[in-house]
Amino acid sequence: NIPVADVKDPQILVEEGKLSFVGVSSGKTYQAELEFFGEIDPSKSKYIIKARAVEFVLIRREPGAYWPRLLQSKTKFNWLKVDWEKWVDED
Repeated sequence: NIPVADVKDPQILVEEGKLSFVGVSSGKTYQAELEFFGEIDPSKSKYIIKARAVEFVLIRREPGAYWPRLLQSKTKFNWLKVDWEKWVDED
């Protein structure tokens, strides 16, 4: 989820190794570029623009062991959150 309310003119690009987002909300431009830990399948991944956020469902290219984290970088982004209702445990 990217929590940007009432986003206007979103530019979203989902690629195998990264996600790029640019959008305008309340006169401010928001931008994010996220490089994934592994590859995803852009043709199976999807997003939906809602009133308070842009929600993504990202499908990994290869099934297998769980990634230790979503992004290559170990840096934490305070605006990037896990949707615990959709969480699937490794077990």
